[in-house]
Parts: sequence; C-alpha cells; structure tokens
Amino acid sequence: MSLKIKTYILKSFDSNQTELLSSTLEYISSIKNISNDVSIVENLSIKLQKDDFLIIIIDKLFLDEIIQNSKNKEFFLKKEFQHNQIILIIDDFNISKLPDYLQYFQTFSSNNNTKDTIEDTDDRDDNDIVKINIVEIIDDLISYIHKVKLGIQKEKLTIYLGPTDDNTTLEYQKITRELLHRDFNILPEISNSTAKELLDNQKYLLEMIDSADLSIHFIGHKSIIDYPKKSSPAIMINNIAAEYCKKNIGENLQRIVFVPSEKLRFDELLDRKILQFKSDTHVLFNAELIQTPTEKFKEIVLHKLDEISNSDKEKTFTEHSNSGVYFIYPPGKEKEIESYITWFEKNNINYSKSQIELDQLDLLKYHQNQLTICNSVIVYNSGNTEWLNRKLSDIKKSPGWGRKKPFIIKAICGIKFDDNILNENSTDSFIIINNCSEFNDTQLKKMLID
Repeated sequence: MSLKIKTYILKSFDSNQTELLSSTLEYISSIKNISNDVSIVENLSIKLQKDDFLIIIIDKLFLDEIIQNSKNKEFFLKKEFQHNQIILIIDDFNISKLPDYLQYFQTFSSNNNTKDTIEDTDDRDDNDIVKINIVEIIDDLISYIHKVKLGIQKEKLTIYLGPTDDNTTLEYQKITRELLHRDFNILPEISNSTAKELLDNQKYLLEMIDSADLSIHFIGHKSIIDYPKKSSPAIMINNIAAEYCKKNIGENLQRIVFVPSEKLRFDELLDRKILQFKSDTHVLFNAELIQTPTEKFKEIVLHKLDEISNSDKEKTFTEHSNSGVYFIYPPGKEKEIESYITWFEKNNINYSKSQIELDQLDLLKYHQNQLTICNSVIVYNSGNTEWLNRKLSDIKKSPGWGRKKPFIIKAICGIKFDDNILNENSTDSFIIINNCSEFNDTQLKKMLID
C-alpha cells in the first residue's frame, strides 16, 4: 500500500449507520490503494497523530451530545490536531447551525444527492439509498484525505480559499470538494484556518496569497449589512488581498469574491449594501464579484481556472480591446453618433464602440470586457430611458466584472434626460453633456484634450 493512515469514527446514535460507514471506509480505502486502520470510538478521549483522521457523523439529535459531552468539549478546546484531520458528515440540518468551532472543518453532507437518487431509483428502499449516499460520501472523503497527504504539486494550479463567512459555509465546502476531485492545490494546505487566525498571522496569509494562481473569498450577508462601517474578518482578508494586488508583485493574481445570491427574505437595505460593495473598486481590486447559485459558481471558478491554465492562448476580443474611451450607444444609432466618431478620429482619441459585428452573447461579453479595461466611458442617450438605465447600471457593476480602478471620466451625452435617473443609479460623478444631439465639441475637448 502506498499510503498508511488511521481513521477514528465517533459512534453516533445510529449504530448501524456507524458500522456501515466503517465497513465502506475500509473497502473504498483498499480499492484506492490506501491502508486504513479504522476504529469506532465512544467518545473523543483520543489524541490524533499526524497520519490520523477523525470522522464525526452529526444530526440534530447527536449535535447536543457532541457539544455537551465533557470529554468531547475538552478535545475541541485543546485543539491538539490540524483542522484538516477532522471530517464532519452532517445530516438533516444546515451547516450554519453548527457552533463556530465546528464550522471550520471539512464537511460532507449526507443529503447532497438524495433527491436525485430517489427519482432515479423508485424501486429501492430507504436502506439502499443510504448505502448509495454513504459510498459517494466516502469516495469524496478519501479523495480529500489523499490530497491532504499528497500536499502541494508544483505542476498544478494553486487556489487560495479564504475562510467562510457566516452563510457561505456550504458553498465553501462544495467548491473545496470540486477542486480536490480535479486535483488542484488548495491553500491553506495545513488546515482550514479561521479568519481570525489568519489575521493574527498575516505573514502566513501573504505567503499563501503570493503562491496562489487564484484566490477566492467568501463574503456573507451578515458582513455586508454592516459594510462599510464595520469590516468582518473575511472582508479584512479580502482587503489585504486587494492591497497585495495593487503592488507589482501581485498584479497578475486573479481573484473571485463570492456573495450568496439567495436571501432568507426581501431586504432592501441588504440589496443597497451589496450594490455598494459591488461598486467599491478598492476592495474588489483584481477581483470578479460572483453572486450566483452554488452550481453556477462552481462553473465560473472552473472556467476561470481554465483561463489561467491557458493564459498563453489568444484572448477573446483581442482585436477589439482598447484602453481609451469606451463610447456606448444604442444599436441602430450609427448615424446619430457619426459626429462623435469623426471628432475622436480627428483628435487621435483612442476609442472603442459598443456596437460591433458580434452575435448577441459575444457582444455582451465584449461589452463587459470593455467596461473593465477602458480608461473613460461616454454614454450616448437617444431618448430610451430603459436602455439608459441599463447602461448606467452596467457601469456601476463593472467592478464586479473585474474592473481594477475608477474611471477617469464618466459622461452622458445626447438628448436631455430626467435627473431622477442619476439619483436612481447613484451616478453623481457623471459629467452631463446635455442637448448634444446637435454636436458641440466644447465639453469633449475640455474632458479629453485640455
């Protein structure tokens, strides 16, 4: 056998489930070429050695027993183990219900695939479904242990995973498992450190960020609701990473900031806070803010890693990329904006247009890309209030798409519009060039040349 480990399983209320877990763990370990000495223990009066792991099955009933048992409590308080030596399998409740000191361990859910399994196996009883889920969980679990023991592989991409923040634990665990199965390097390598532990040891934190190809930060709603008055530990770590990226040494580090898309209830204040957070170019420096369901989030992370691993390939829209003025106007209005384009070219203004020959999806990607790389942006208003609102909203969202710095100039030209649009979109920093449907270059010259 190439790898030797010892695994303890804390006996739960359901003895049969514990026995099934033990036998399945031994079986899958053997077929994966791992020598695994499995033992079931009544309580946590054990001391984990460097090659030992502990598995705890937790449901609503057993959670109180784990917390209230004095020997178990002493075990967790002493912390004579690495975080990645403790593995939780949870059942019938949300991870966020765990006490804080249990939320930083690697967690697998026994309910992840139950719905799909039942739909596909109507002729099977509940015991069959439990067995199927246990096999899937143990397969994931062994992959995790193998990665822990294997350590960093220099030829693989390395991802720094920022600590979870209140309601982001489930997404953190799912992303971790996905990356483990795909054999990426994951940091922290030694343990899933808490945000406080990392802030207390910023040298270690910066070393991890420096060695990463991609950093992912999890910012929950409880943190954002107090933003910017208060910064949670997770936001503080994100800010440290942002400051690192502003230096020459960190300019190539790509980052993803995840904010949960689902809310327990409608909250207008939270919506405003999230929008404010999205618009902060300082905390989102070199970062793309993602607010999607978990499965879509996984797709985005994997796509980003694919981009990084193929960074030498020709980038999409290279022929259209431009770092000067991005001129946004509605489709079909080429005649109306001719005077602007003529003036740009006459005065050697580096510009790009929003309407080019691309299909709808590629045009959207191009538009988002231009808003992340241009120095300045000018919007031509043809009188369509709904269209203008969308474009102003896009500009506000640009930090979430990866924009690294503020715009030098933001301006609106064309037909005069209702000032309420500016209030609704918080666009007080825009220069307004009103009544320029009859072209006048005075303000353009003042903005872009003088």
